Amino acid sequence: LGPLGLGGCAAAPRRLRVPGAPLAGHPRLAFLPLENLSGREDAGAVLTRIFHAELVRAGAYEVSETGEVEDALQGLRIRSTGSLTRAQLRSLGDTLGVPFVLAGTVLESGTARTPEGEVPTVGVTLKLLEVASGRVLWARTGFRSGDDRESVFGWGRETNAARLAAALAGEMLGDLARLAGRTAGQGAAR
Repeated sequence: LGPLGLGGCAAAPRRLRVPGAPLAGHPRLAFLPLENLSGREDAGAVLTRIFHAELVRAGAYEVSETGEVEDALQGLRIRSTGSLTRAQLRSLGDTLGVPFVLAGTVLESGTARTPEGEVPTVGVTLKLLEVASGRVLWARTGFRSGDDRESVFGWGRETNAARLAAALAGEMLGDLARLAGRTAGQGAAR
């Protein structure tokens, strides 16, 4: 599975909503597979799954299922998700029935050597696009290394790449979750 293997990841159970019932006041969005510029073959797919799970866990948006998104991309013959034309964005929004699309790129996925051994590294960019206008409503770049939060005697050091990626996703998507409240309020006011 490479440095971002999913072994050992567990999350607290959450109350599930009734399938088909919309989340009140939660804008719908499609999260596109992350474009992979890291040089690691599986990094885009693995980080897409981790970020998708964290986005759903945050509960601020109603997120399209990954299979539906992949089918729409294939049907519309969209290969690169890092840079979409306005026409591609509108077609994707119409096909999936979403007003927003979250796209991004894996910039880094690997390891760094430290005096105490190797630690995982990850870097991602994300941007929230409004389908109707093509405007970028939010964008963020984040980088994390397994020794970022390390204090004395190795406390806070992260050696598991998947947990490091999930922590980065949580940080980045926390900003996006705050935007959802403003976006939902603006949508209701229009």
